[in-house]
Amino acid sequence: MQRTFEVAAMIDSRSMSAFQWGIVVTCTLAMAVDGFDAQAIGYVAPALVRSLGFSRETLGPIFTAGVLGMGIGNLLMGLISDKVGRKPMLVSSLIAFGLLNLAKGATTSPEILMLLQFAAGVGIGGAYPNAIALTSEYVPATRRSSLVTVCAMGYLAGTTFGGFLAAALVPTLGWQSIFYVGGAIALAIALVAVLAVPDSSRQLVVFGRSPERVRRILNRIAPELELPHDAKFVVAGEPSIQRSPVRSLFAEGRAAYTTLIWTTVLMLLIATYFVFSWLPTLFTAAGMSIGNSALALAAFPIGSALSSLALAPLLRRRWSALALAATCALYAVALAFMGWTTHVFLLLVAVVFVAGLGSGTQGVTHALNVAVYPTLIRSTGVGWATGIGRLGSMLGPLMGGVLVGWKWTTNEIFYAAASPCVIAAIAMALIYLLPTTRRTLQLAFPESDPQIPRGESLTTGLTDPT
Repeated sequence: MQRTFEVAAMIDSRSMSAFQWGIVVTCTLAMAVDGFDAQAIGYVAPALVRSLGFSRETLGPIFTAGVLGMGIGNLLMGLISDKVGRKPMLVSSLIAFGLLNLAKGATTSPEILMLLQFAAGVGIGGAYPNAIALTSEYVPATRRSSLVTVCAMGYLAGTTFGGFLAAALVPTLGWQSIFYVGGAIALAIALVAVLAVPDSSRQLVVFGRSPERVRRILNRIAPELELPHDAKFVVAGEPSIQRSPVRSLFAEGRAAYTTLIWTTVLMLLIATYFVFSWLPTLFTAAGMSIGNSALALAAFPIGSALSSLALAPLLRRRWSALALAATCALYAVALAFMGWTTHVFLLLVAVVFVAGLGSGTQGVTHALNVAVYPTLIRSTGVGWATGIGRLGSMLGPLMGGVLVGWKWTTNEIFYAAASPCVIAAIAMALIYLLPTTRRTLQLAFPESDPQIPRGESLTTGLTDPT
């Protein structure tokens, strides 16, 4: 007699295996490559000016090309992976980025470097949504929010590691070394992904592909079950997708949620990239030393990481959206107050740290999205939210430049920087207050008691509320 197994229930009902931890670690490393790409060009920019004679005016388009490429990659590659599979796109993205990075190290032309920067951004843009989606699908529901958040923080680790790598390599081996080493690391992680990361078992089941491959994957997660060769696999609660993946983000009651979560991500990244781009300059203009300005800014990512880790377990609570709204409001208050604290170093560090805590909502939006969007559009949902956010990463520095050009005072600039956080707080509050979005979250986290007994099955896709 043929036996039927529910894929999500098998994963949710047992503790993490070494195989699953390997998936999480590999996907986190892929996210670190994405973070490295976002900052690497900034680390070598001074050397490009000195060694190759690049004018400072040419650096702006090169910076923008990389961010634009990453945004397009997020939008397109997430969409494609929902059609062809997550693992192929993850591996292809890492390989493309690795090879293009090696090419960057061999160029001496600003025009060619700009093109390579754009192409590498498109390439690595496919890693982000697929790493998040694969992590979410191979961890138990009780740990999903926390581990997806940890995976997303790999991006921040990559930006930090890139700084240490640049400090160690560029003075002795030249600016090319950053690209060569970064490319080699990406190719090495691609090889690890080939060996350690499986195809999405949920995708395979929903697509109706290769039950034998699904059986082999699940046997590595639950070897004690010794799944038979004729086993049948299902994914409960997954709706059929009749529309294009992008249109489906707005179907079946998800339109309000998608609009509001995109608004939140966009606004928070406008504020955050303003922080990373302009805080040292504004602090120095207020009379602080360059060293103290850098030390003060270092408190921001620490607060952001701690906040995201603390918020992730709360997503299962009914009032989680209100908690995220309050966190965004805290971000706004800290930025608005920051201009008044530049004359007292320790107070400034404390306020920057609080601003980092306020930015923590951004780190858990991925965990919300992988819970809300069904398997067939999950990478699209993560990729499009991330791609929209990349627009914010371009607008934030631009906003600071415009306000400085208008001769606004430091306090006025910080007030303006706080306004996107207010909009993000309103958007998150509406996710809780509106009946349709509240219903969306209830379907994504259906338990009435947030403390789910271990082993109870959770379906992360949405069913049709009608």
